[in-house]
Amino acid sequence: LRLIEAEALALTVEKGAGPVLAGGDWNAVPARDPDPDTSGVSPAVARRKLDRSAAVAIEETGLADVAACLGDLTPTVGHDSGLYYRPDRLYTSLPPAALEDYRVIEEDKPKSNHLAVVGRFDLDAVRSAV
Repeated sequence: LRLIEAEALALTVEKGAGPVLAGGDWNAVPARDPDPDTSGVSPAVARRKLDRSAAVAIEETGLADVAACLGDLTPTVGHDSGLYYRPDRLYTSLPPAALEDYRVIEEDKPKSNHLAVVGRFDLDAVRSAV
């Protein structure tokens, strides 16, 4: 299912829909992040969470993982399960000069098992690149 979603996203990018910003819970580790510690996690869950194939397929379309580009690999899950990794990500087709900031919204008492992520982009950099 993740690969199907990645392929659908690839079609959007390939059809020249313009600049793409895609955010969400991609439900597995990113393409190039280090493997999380899976101690105490069932082998089936670990296998699914460590499957990078959809993340690799997304990046093969030319979309960039904003957090990875800016060097922020802060986990967005794990505070309740102990399996710390970064399934919540922003991808973009914007040029690197447009990537200004990325943050994980930390909470003392999260209401969700996922932490929100936000990005800031310099659209003037995009206009000047065109």
